[in-house]
Amino acid sequence: MLIPLFFLINGYFLKKMNILIVNYNTQNLTNACILSVLKTTPDVNIYVFDNSDIEPFKNSYDNVTVIDNTKGDIINFDKILNSYDNKTEYGAESGFGTLKHTMSIDKCFDIINDNFILLDSDVLVKKDLTELCDEGCIYVADEEINGKSKKMRVSPHVCFINVNACKKYGIRYYDEKRIVGLSKESDDYDTGSSFYFDCKGHKSKKITEKNWIVHYGAGSWVKMTKLKKISEDEWLKKYIDLWSDKKKVNESNVDIFICTHKSFEPKVKSSKYKIIDSRYITVDLPLKDDFFSEFYQYKYVNDNIPLEKYVGFCHYRRYFSFFDDVPDLDYLFSKCDIIIGKPIKYDFSIKEQYERCHNIEDLYLIGGILTDKYPEYSDVWHNFINGNTFIPYNMFIMKSEDFKKYCEFIFTIMGEYLKIVGVDIYKRIENNKEHYLKHIKDLPQNSKSWYQYRIGGYIGERLTNIFIIKNFSKAMYYKVITTEDKYKTDK
Repeated sequence: MLIPLFFLINGYFLKKMNILIVNYNTQNLTNACILSVLKTTPDVNIYVFDNSDIEPFKNSYDNVTVIDNTKGDIINFDKILNSYDNKTEYGAESGFGTLKHTMSIDKCFDIINDNFILLDSDVLVKKDLTELCDEGCIYVADEEINGKSKKMRVSPHVCFINVNACKKYGIRYYDEKRIVGLSKESDDYDTGSSFYFDCKGHKSKKITEKNWIVHYGAGSWVKMTKLKKISEDEWLKKYIDLWSDKKKVNESNVDIFICTHKSFEPKVKSSKYKIIDSRYITVDLPLKDDFFSEFYQYKYVNDNIPLEKYVGFCHYRRYFSFFDDVPDLDYLFSKCDIIIGKPIKYDFSIKEQYERCHNIEDLYLIGGILTDKYPEYSDVWHNFINGNTFIPYNMFIMKSEDFKKYCEFIFTIMGEYLKIVGVDIYKRIENNKEHYLKHIKDLPQNSKSWYQYRIGGYIGERLTNIFIIKNFSKAMYYKVITTEDKYKTDK
């Protein structure tokens, strides 16, 4: 007979604790919050209620459950807001964030259906959160006066909520009659305010919040108001000890190669970075680096350099946002299987985007080669080119054995392409100007044959996408920092 695991906290036997984080387009902050929880707090179930409207939260963790409300299937905020005629500017300033936040928390009373610790997505945890759990209290949290409304509230940044007791006494976290933004009469009830007053008369415990967490502050809505004095990346770097193991950072068994074709001043100093300049290497390929772009360096690394456990690539003008603070990859790869830049979405399909900038016949040709050489990729390719999501820049960190498979895939397809079209790419472009150079008005640089000569790089970037989609189920995103405005338009 299996006996459930219980542990003793504050005089009460508790089951595995639940953590709730509400996410609003805050992938990097939420990831760091989760990592800080996992470092400090054992045996927890983590729930992410995802209200993102840009990119859904990409889950890389076994013990994290994502409650997906990105399409409004659980709570349709637009429908709710459209039903009110007297909405106020105070609510609109934050995109009615208080309403969305409190409704999401309240909904989790029923979805999780058990006590939980509420965390803001933009906090990092300092110590074991289970010490907050006290089932003799209605809540355990800091209490504060909201800066604008001057009304007391239970701080929503870190808070143990006794959901079972709340249900027993008819207490909810959301009350439409007392919520910021729906009417002038309710504008002084910010997140946690109505909850504070409804819990009066029940036992609660006040803590000092700063002893438990560090708080970035309004990580989702402040982006719109441009009030933040420090960027997410700067803040995460400042508190890296809370979500990453610095001792292991310096021991990370990784090489990150910076691809370049010209002299430049590196923006990183860590010994983990190695510059690969295409001007000074020789690669067993039928064409030079102009055609292959950074894949020329990938081939050189794969064929000539003994690889560490992990291998990564960036460019002379683009870097992952961690810069010199290379993460503890052994730890991250226990939660994910690849690190990439955040995908972007077009207002049109990948196929249409390629046709706007290049020769669509090349894309069709690659599709045919894939069907012949890698038929298992056919559906992935079809869905990708007809979709609108794109992983940019050919930047990644992956395990070295995966990189070997990646190179075999890329250069097999490239080789077959060159067998069909030949290696005189300039001649191909000149003979097909009506396809390669037809977008002169929209994209002046496309009038240059040398720009279109980089076909291998453009094709390879799309092949990279389908290789990642096909072979990796748990990607972790890092922001990509660009250090130059654009490439030169003249050769």
